[in-house]
Amino acid sequence: MKKLFSIVLMLTFVLGLAGCTNEDLAAQLTEKEAQVTELETQLQNKTDELLNVEAELNVTENELTIAENDITVLEAQLQQLQEELEALQELYYDNIITFVVTDVFGVSRIKTAGIDEESEYDLFDLLFATYPTMGYLSTDYGPFIKHLDHANTLNGNYLAFYKNNEMSMVGVKDQTFDDGDVFEFKVEWYDMTEKAVFDAIILFAENQAGNYINETFIDYNVLLGCHGFCQEYTEAQPYVNDYVAAMTLTTYADYFKATMLVKGNDTLYMGLNDIAETGDYGQTAYTLLGLDSNNHDQDYSVFVTAALEYFRNNTPYDAGLDTGGISLVALAKYKDETGIQTLIDDYVNWIKQDQLPSGGIMTRDMGWGSSENASSISMVILGLLANGINPTGNDFTVTTDGISKNLIVRLIEFQTETGTFDWILNDDIPEDAMFSTPQAFLALTTYFKYSQTFEAQNPYDFHQPVN
Repeated sequence: MKKLFSIVLMLTFVLGLAGCTNEDLAAQLTEKEAQVTELETQLQNKTDELLNVEAELNVTENELTIAENDITVLEAQLQQLQEELEALQELYYDNIITFVVTDVFGVSRIKTAGIDEESEYDLFDLLFATYPTMGYLSTDYGPFIKHLDHANTLNGNYLAFYKNNEMSMVGVKDQTFDDGDVFEFKVEWYDMTEKAVFDAIILFAENQAGNYINETFIDYNVLLGCHGFCQEYTEAQPYVNDYVAAMTLTTYADYFKATMLVKGNDTLYMGLNDIAETGDYGQTAYTLLGLDSNNHDQDYSVFVTAALEYFRNNTPYDAGLDTGGISLVALAKYKDETGIQTLIDDYVNWIKQDQLPSGGIMTRDMGWGSSENASSISMVILGLLANGINPTGNDFTVTTDGISKNLIVRLIEFQTETGTFDWILNDDIPEDAMFSTPQAFLALTTYFKYSQTFEAQNPYDFHQPVN
């Protein structure tokens, strides 16, 4: 199904910065501005309508074509109004300044502002008058802009400031301007690790998300990771309940997946509680995570007691990377219980001591060989993040020949050009779409959310706010 993303070019005109010199011209400007604003609203509504139409499962290609044609007509009308309004501005104001705001996706929006020579406004005043919702911090070096229009800064990037395509050497408050100047505020990265994480997430979202979230199949890892990153997350909401209703729920794994897809369904928690038992290969951890994931009426305290005792006797360290990692996620909520923090610390210390020069970690040979693989690295990362431990911190950074690597950087090296992830690098199998890919995607999106606040992140816990 074709997806249409319409970029709306908006123009805002700052009136009242100087006295009116021509009442008729001022009236024309006001009227034209109102026309542009109305058309912008129509265009945005039509774009939203199209996206909603696309989300309907029974939409026809003909309906999509009609909606797309409507948007094309509105865009052409807006362009014509824009040109007419710019001509009026040239007559009314001494100076016309253009602002370009480019977000982290490279999408640019343009606004123009008019100002007369006798105005006492500096460029920052003019910018704030043009973008009244602009967010900034007052510093000793002048205003530091945090977000502007549709561009928001994240950990690892900032709003670069350009004048006529050249980086400005002074801040907005001190920058001069003349008629025709173009000022661009563009999101750029200074932290290459954060940029690599963001790029990896977007690469998957744009090329693979639809393969993991659709009417016939929903991967819970990808659905959880897609929240805030993929259009498919929103599109899945109308049919996710039907998908779960059609599932055959017999094992703890079945119920865990269902609780991750549908939140707050007491029937699911009751079914999981009824079969809750401790067991190896993640059974204890996943069962506990499913029951802990949200509020419900089930009393599962007996299982909690059994689960914690199981972990004390079958420690995350003993379980290895994968099962140990998911066990750390499950135990994060119970770290104040007797002996639990020690179990977490033992596992974390093992990762620190055994981390490879590559930045990754090798599984222990438990009878079927050992490997450095994307799936295991992902589970380690999730375990650390649930406990508020930074997988890119000094404790998990190794430097070889002047090159520093960490768990996150190493995981990204397993990503293919199409956005999937390989299980083991340099083997005969080019990708592992079924297991490593969903787990790696969730690990990266969870880390990305963690890096914005540096607060513990458990993607399976729906009590915590979604960042």
